Amino acid sequence: MLVALADQGSEALRRIDLATSHASSAVLQELAKASFAEDPAGWIDDWAWSYDPRQLDMPDLPFRLSQRQRELVTWLVGVVDRGEESVLEKGRDLGVSWIMALFALNRFLFVPGFKTTFGSYQADKVDHIGDPDSIFEKMRIAMDMLPEWQWPKGWDKTRHDNYMRFVNPENGNTVIGEVGKQIGRGGRSTLMIVDEAAFVEHFRSAARAVSANADAKVWASTANGMANGFYLKRETTRARDPSLVFRFHWRDDPRKTEAWATRQKAEMEPADWASEHDIDYGASVERTLIRAGWVEACRELGRRHRGEFSDRPTRCGLDVGAGKAESVLATMRGPAVVAIDAWRDPDAVDTASTAVDRAREVGAAVLNYDATGVGFGQGAIMKRLGAVKVGAINLGDSAPDDVKIDEGDKRVPASERFANLKAFGWWSLREAAKASWEVVEGVKDHPLDECLLLEVDDPVLVAQLSQPTWSKTMKGKRQVDKAPDGMKSPDRADAVVLARVEGKRGLPLTW
Repeated sequence: MLVALADQGSEALRRIDLATSHASSAVLQELAKASFAEDPAGWIDDWAWSYDPRQLDMPDLPFRLSQRQRELVTWLVGVVDRGEESVLEKGRDLGVSWIMALFALNRFLFVPGFKTTFGSYQADKVDHIGDPDSIFEKMRIAMDMLPEWQWPKGWDKTRHDNYMRFVNPENGNTVIGEVGKQIGRGGRSTLMIVDEAAFVEHFRSAARAVSANADAKVWASTANGMANGFYLKRETTRARDPSLVFRFHWRDDPRKTEAWATRQKAEMEPADWASEHDIDYGASVERTLIRAGWVEACRELGRRHRGEFSDRPTRCGLDVGAGKAESVLATMRGPAVVAIDAWRDPDAVDTASTAVDRAREVGAAVLNYDATGVGFGQGAIMKRLGAVKVGAINLGDSAPDDVKIDEGDKRVPASERFANLKAFGWWSLREAAKASWEVVEGVKDHPLDECLLLEVDDPVLVAQLSQPTWSKTMKGKRQVDKAPDGMKSPDRADAVVLARVEGKRGLPLTW
């Protein structure tokens, strides 16, 4: 963090004394450089400077780590040592980009054989000459403020400091930048950091490239809703190992108080505050169909009432994959999702056989599938296999005319309010999740049959439930976008939607 204004002068004098004590002693310098490799946090505290144009009297500022920033440096060391994929979720203006830039500079200078690659969705975020908001410019500022004995031997800025590329002529280390579709495609790295990852287009393609680029990977970002690969990466990583997700909230910054937060909230749009400072994925995007908090309530009800619906009829929903996509079978008993099975098999007969076998194993009374698209040919195969009742649901059909829904003080046909059966089914799922939240929060009592309970612990399903957004057509009907911004279709959540409907018309069970 930036040193408090009253302490900046004394800290600057301490830095000058430290530099003076090392200036004429080659022995001290070599000992110091060896310690810098082992203790990057100590190096930052003693030698790193930052720049803040808001501080007109002293824009060049000594950088001293707060407790949480020190923990972040230690976490980055651990990520590299373990060679793990990790997630850094952050608020704005917490010094996180400075920490990443300074950590990369420390490794560049003092750890031979280290290559850091920075990626982002926009070139100016990575490198923009003269703009201290860019990562490379932060490294340049810090580099220029170091005593020359810490520079690599033979360092020449005109040759070794180029656009999106630092080269260490002494040990061969590099720091490079990549943008957009080029992220992860620049060869092997010791550490790959993708900043503002929630805004990267074609996230799945970038993730594949990054996976091959480095063992140690950090996906860093502020929140940008749940309809992006960063949110899913955060959920799956947290489920695998919570220590690989580092959360840096504004309350972790000793400079930021509740009074500061109150002022910021008054000046910002609620969605902007939520995404830029509060790391609130659910509130940071308007028109999210099922809020993250509602899904957490579904998980909580699942924990509270685990096993209570074991005597209810079992229903299954099948989302059929194609080619490399997974096929997913969701199993429900009453309002509880009790199992999610996923497998890859491009063969239609084998897919149908697997689905029927698994439905039979759980004693399903019905196995629903989407009769459109890739699922079109599955019905006849599954019916020939027998052993379980098969329901063909066409989610592209119109919502029913004879089912009424509340609209203010009147009831209107569902067909007047929903673009198709898909929107109707997903909206029913939304209402069930909302009811779960109202029960958990004590807002309103609902019978559990009107709720959605998640007994299964599946982080991918959790992320997918909050992925779709909704809007209205020109005629005012609600429609659902299951894959906003090019996201992967939420196959597990789709399977749950199918498990919750009945009959040829595909009516939601709890509407």
